[in-house]
Amino acid sequence: MVDPERLREAFALQYQICRGLGAEVAATVLDRARCDVDTDGPVGALLDGLEADPIEGNLPLRLLAAVHRLVLGGGAPELEVHFPTTGGKPDLAAVGDLFVACVAREAGPLRAQLVVDPQTNEVARAAVLFAGLMTIWQRTRLPMRLLELGASAGLNLHFDRFRYKLGRFEWGDPYSPVSLYPSWSGDLLAAEEAPMDIVSRAGCDLDPIDVTDPEAALRLCSYVWPDDPDRLDRLRAAIGLARQDPITVDRDDALDWLADKLESLQPGVGTVIFHSIFWAYLSRSARDELTALIERTGEQARIGQPLCWLRLEQEDQVCQLRLRVWPAGGGQDELLADVHPHCRWIRWQQRGARPLLEEIDR
Repeated sequence: MVDPERLREAFALQYQICRGLGAEVAATVLDRARCDVDTDGPVGALLDGLEADPIEGNLPLRLLAAVHRLVLGGGAPELEVHFPTTGGKPDLAAVGDLFVACVAREAGPLRAQLVVDPQTNEVARAAVLFAGLMTIWQRTRLPMRLLELGASAGLNLHFDRFRYKLGRFEWGDPYSPVSLYPSWSGDLLAAEEAPMDIVSRAGCDLDPIDVTDPEAALRLCSYVWPDDPDRLDRLRAAIGLARQDPITVDRDDALDWLADKLESLQPGVGTVIFHSIFWAYLSRSARDELTALIERTGEQARIGQPLCWLRLEQEDQVCQLRLRVWPAGGGQDELLADVHPHCRWIRWQQRGARPLLEEIDR
C-alpha cells in the first residue's frame, strides 16, 4: 500500500518542478491530483497498491505520462483540447477536474502504464553535450569513441546529425530536422572547418527504448510535459532521424557494460564516456563503483589514447556540464557550463588555451 503522506509529498515535489520550469498545465493537473489524493478520490485509488515508492519511483510523473500517452493516442479528446502538445488551448480552471475524471474513467489502461519505469530522452541537451564534445575534440585532435550511460533511446548519440547555433557559432547540417538554438552566454570555442571524427558510438540502458517500435516511441513522447509542443516536435524529429540509421542501445547495467567497454583503451583514439541526467537514478554505492572504475581506467590512459568523462547532471537549481580528462588533465574536475534543465540556455564557463570568440546574447 502506498503511504498517503509520502504520495502527497511526491505530488508536491513534482508540482514545484513543473511550476518552476513554466509548465502550468502539468503543474495544475498535478496539484489537482494531489487534492484528489487528500479526499480519497480516483487518483489515490489508482495509485494505491503500486510497489514503487511515490518519490523514488516518480509516481506523479508516471501518472502524468500515462494520461499524456492516452491523449497523444486520441483516447481523451476532452483533455486534447487543453494540452498544447495536441494543439489545445489550456483552460487552467477546467483542466484539473477533466484530468481527474479521465483517471476515474480510464483506470484500467492507466494502471498498466504506471508499472513501467519512467523513460526520457531530452534531445535539447545535445546542444551542451555537443559543446563539451567539441571541447574534447579541439583539445585532443583524436578520433572519438563514444560511450553513453543511461542512453534511453540513444537519440543523443546522433548529435552530429543535428544543427546547432551557439551564439555566433553554427555547426551541422543546415537541413537537419533537429535544430538546437539555445540562448548562449560566455566564451565560445573557435569554429571548426572539419567535423569531429567519430569512430564508434554505443550506449547502454536498463530499459532501452526501440524507437522503431511505434508503441515504444509513443511511451517516450508521453514523458514530454503537455505544455511543451516544441520539445515534442523536436523529439519526434530526432526519432525520425534515428529510425533512418538506428543505433542499438544495449540492455545492461551501466557498471557491467562500462567495465567491459573499458577493458582496453584504443591507441590513437579518445574514449569519451558521457551521460545526462543519469546520476540521480543510481544508488550511492553504484555511483561510487562507477567513479572508481573510471578513475582506475583513467590512470592507465596515455597521450594518444586519452579517457574523457563528460557529464551533465543536476546541481541544486541548475544542471552543470563537467569534464574530467586523463592523462593531460590529470583527471581534475572542470566545470564547463551551467545549463537550464531542458537546455533553453547555456552559460559557458570554460576558458581554454585555444583562441576563443567572445559572444554574449543580450
